[in-house]
Amino acid sequence: MRKLESGSRSHLSATGRVRIAVITLLLGTPIWLTFAPTSAKADESEPVGSEAEESQSREGESFEERRHHLTFLALGTHEYEGNVTAATLGVDYEYRFSRLFGAGFVAEHALEDLSETTILAVADLHVWRAFVIQVGPGVAIVSEHDEPTRTEFAFRAGVVYEIEIGPLSITPQVHYDYTTGEDGIVFGSGIGWRF
Repeated sequence: MRKLESGSRSHLSATGRVRIAVITLLLGTPIWLTFAPTSAKADESEPVGSEAEESQSREGESFEERRHHLTFLALGTHEYEGNVTAATLGVDYEYRFSRLFGAGFVAEHALEDLSETTILAVADLHVWRAFVIQVGPGVAIVSEHDEPTRTEFAFRAGVVYEIEIGPLSITPQVHYDYTTGEDGIVFGSGIGWRF
């Protein structure tokens, strides 16, 4: 194994380590919540017969009644090229066509140094339990201080985890945004409402 010379840089910068920690937290928390043991009572068992049919019927009715999902987002956007991270606010709307597939839009605005608005048409694939893969094209409207406003093509691919509490939801998420200008990672959480 080679020894590092005095004054040489470590393999990862502090910013790189922070990025890895944030992504691990955002992706690890939903995985832990999915597989965490529940505190079920020993005498409770799975419903059988008519109880099981009634339970499935109630789930189907609630799904049919609540196809709309509106989420208010509090995120962070990190762009690699300028090594800039900015607070980002936004909204995400989804209409569920089925238990597996939904479609909608995302509109976000990165504040501070980035001053960028992203509008996307997205498809949501509900792959397993509360995990959702979100992909879609859109535009990024960039207004930098010393340059005229410009519009760039954008494409998003990401993962969302929906923690449902009645009609409300908490949605930790992480996305990779490709644009013709600068690529970035968008991470954070949202509070949503199913109706």
